[in-house]
Amino acid sequence: MNNKNENISYDGLAKRKEFEPLFNSIVLFYLKDNAKKNRTSLKVFVNFFEKKIIRTTLNISNGNQKIASEILGIKPTTLNEKIKKYNIRSGNVKANILKKINEEFKTI
Repeated sequence: MNNKNENISYDGLAKRKEFEPLFNSIVLFYLKDNAKKNRTSLKVFVNFFEKKIIRTTLNISNGNQKIASEILGIKPTTLNEKIKKYNIRSGNVKANILKKINEEFKTI
């Protein structure tokens, strides 16, 4: 897939300063949560965010997996595998998510 987003490496993403506060907040939340002996495994934590990102992207694309895969920078077959892995159904994707995102951006 020749997607511009594929050109952004891990290091390139890490250097984008506008994401730093968000990354720090997520990492600190995870570490604080585990310090309280909640012990969420890193795999569960990462999968939680991956599922949220996929569901939101499917909502934005009105359930169109081809468009969603392009937005995510992955192959449609990979997206389909992840949809099956997380048992994401189009009925689970709610319009509320977009409304919440829009409300959050208004506060920024």
